[in-house]
Amino acid sequence: MKNKGLIIVLIIVLAILAIGLLGFMIMAMNGSLKGVTFGYNVSNELVVDEVYDESFDEVWIDSDASNIILTESLDDKVHVLIYGDEERTTVEHNEKTLEIKTKAKKCFGICFNTQIAKVEVSLPENYDGSFELKNRFGDIEVENFKDSSMNIENNYGNISIRKAKSLNIKEDCGDVKIGTVEEAIVKNNFGDIKIEEVTSYVDLKNSCGDIKIEKAMIYRNSFIKDNMGNIKIGSLNEVYVDARTSLGDLKIDNNYRHSDITLKIDNDCGDIKVTN
Repeated sequence: MKNKGLIIVLIIVLAILAIGLLGFMIMAMNGSLKGVTFGYNVSNELVVDEVYDESFDEVWIDSDASNIILTESLDDKVHVLIYGDEERTTVEHNEKTLEIKTKAKKCFGICFNTQIAKVEVSLPENYDGSFELKNRFGDIEVENFKDSSMNIENNYGNISIRKAKSLNIKEDCGDVKIGTVEEAIVKNNFGDIKIEEVTSYVDLKNSCGDIKIEKAMIYRNSFIKDNMGNIKIGSLNEVYVDARTSLGDLKIDNNYRHSDITLKIDNDCGDIKVTN
C-alpha cells in the first residue's frame, strides 16, 4: 500500500510539472505569441460591424489569439462584430460560407499585457449549418445551436458550449464544458471535460483532468479514456459498462451485461463512479 501511495504522489507531482511546462511552451511557442506572455487584455476597438442576409451553410473562424463568442441573434440575420486590429482582420463570404481570420501581433521575448481580439458572431437560433473554429489562444463560448455540428481546435483557453447536435473538439490546455449534445468527440490534454447531458454517443479522451457527465443516454457503443483524473457519470441508461482503473476505486451501481450497447471506460490513475 505504501508503494502504491508513493506511485500516486509521484504521478501527481509529474503531472503538475507537465501542466506548467505545457502552459509555458504554448505561450512561448504559439504561432502568434512567440515569447513568454504574462497577462493579456481583450481589445475594445471595433474594426468590423457587419450584418448579412445570407443563411450560411458554414461559418469558419481562424484566429491566432482571440475570444470567440457565438450567440443567437434577435432576427433572421447574421451579425458580425470584431474587436482588434483592422490590418490583421479579414472577413470574406459567399452564399454558403462566412470566413473570418484574425492575426495577432508578433511577440518576442518576455511580453506583458498582450492584446487579443474578440470575435462575436450572432446567428438565428434555428441555424443548422456547421462551425469550423480554430483558435490558438483565448476562450470559445457558444450558445444554443442544437441543430449544428461543430469542429473546434483550441490550443490554450477554455471552451464552453451550451447546446449542439454534434461536436468534435481538440483542446490542448483548458477546460471543456458542454451543456446538451447528441454526439460528442472530445480530446483534451490538460483540463476537465464536463457534459451536462449527452443523448446518443460519446468518445472522450483526457490526458490529465476529470471527466464528468451528469446524464448520459447512450445508444451507440461509446468510449471514455483518462490517463489521470476521476471519471463520474451521474445518470446512465441500461447499457453494459466495461470499466477498468489501474490506480483508483471503481464503483458501478448496476451493470447490464446483456445490453447490445457497451460503454467502455478506461482510467490509468483515478476513480470511476457510474450511477445507472
